[in-house]
Amino acid sequence: MKNTLRILAAAAILGSAGIANAQNTSTEHNATAEMSVVSPIRINALQSLKFGTVVQGTGTATVASNAGSTASYTGAVAPGSFGLSIHAAKFAVTGQNFWTYGIITPATTTVTDGTHTALVTLGTPGADAALGMNGAGTVASLDATGNDSWYLGGTVTLDGSQPAGNYSGIWDETVFYN
Repeated sequence: MKNTLRILAAAAILGSAGIANAQNTSTEHNATAEMSVVSPIRINALQSLKFGTVVQGTGTATVASNAGSTASYTGAVAPGSFGLSIHAAKFAVTGQNFWTYGIITPATTTVTDGTHTALVTLGTPGADAALGMNGAGTVASLDATGNDSWYLGGTVTLDGSQPAGNYSGIWDETVFYN
């Protein structure tokens, strides 16, 4: 009987050891899920690129990418004495405070009077105040309030046979977070 009790006691100990080992083969640990939500980046055109009124001829009309919106004319193209104002396009961006963003400007766009077209070569983004911009697709930063802006000029080339008319066109200016 003593041997039977010893065998039963030994079996009980070994059986409980197996259960204890089985319980130690898995473990738990809490994990955390986190995220940060930021303001979306948005762009708004504040003013259009305007070359003013030009006299028909062969040459170019260029508007600089700056707040002064200076214009220059070459060849037989000359400014008219009345008509449309001259200024660079102006864009505003809003988003997350202090974040950097990139700008993509297409190389060209077309203006039309509904029948005839002219090609406009777009410039590079120009600084609004002390922005530090230096070219298309460059990187800029939003300020402490999540705002920024820049100017964009361009050049239209006329071949002397451009029919008189009022020309306009559109292009996509793109901004994105870096």
